[in-house]
Amino acid sequence: MAYTLYGISLLALIGLARNFGETGQNLATYLQTLQQSLMDKTSDFSLILSLLSFGFILNTVFRWTRKVEKRPIRTLGFYRENFLSNLFKGFGLGLALFLLTLLGLVVLGQYRFESIHLNLYSISFVVFTIPFWILQGTAEEVVSRAWLLPQLASRTNLKLAVLISSLFFTLLHMGNSGLTPLSLVNLFLFGVAMALYLLKTDTVWGVAGIHGAWNFAQGKSLWDFS
Repeated sequence: MAYTLYGISLLALIGLARNFGETGQNLATYLQTLQQSLMDKTSDFSLILSLLSFGFILNTVFRWTRKVEKRPIRTLGFYRENFLSNLFKGFGLGLALFLLTLLGLVVLGQYRFESIHLNLYSISFVVFTIPFWILQGTAEEVVSRAWLLPQLASRTNLKLAVLISSLFFTLLHMGNSGLTPLSLVNLFLFGVAMALYLLKTDTVWGVAGIHGAWNFAQGKSLWDFS
């Protein structure tokens, strides 16, 4: 929906700009390039828009928590104390887990290193996207664990709540490309691990960092594997 609305708006602006001489033509050319970038789902611009959309999901949960459940957002695990250290620790742990997993797959011959991109734009863009990946990871953790897990635990028991929330997390990723039975099992186990980490730390910042780092490493990066 967001892509459609942005695309229609840009097409209208392009048509309008072409009526204002050379300056308008230049503006129309720029807007047309922007519109093509938007419609290309693999473009950097589209990636940022896609990651930003998770902010709406997070905001919806926040509003529900405050307006309907009548409790502060910090009860979801957003405690201020040591939040940066917990976030950075989680992000570092997530990167380490991903790299160890990738290394194991390379050793086993499942993946092969192809190339690395070390130009200024690639490095700058990858670093620039880190907060957006953390936003995505935070939204997924809040929906499937920080909010859902206590709700389930209060109606069943903690063990069953962990299993159900992990299954829900797995189902959220059913639309991912290249899913296999093994990857579904891995998603479920990842969900269980994140639930246990959340319960151990009693803060959402750690799991948000881990999840954000994992998504970041899987997303647009400086290296290519096949």
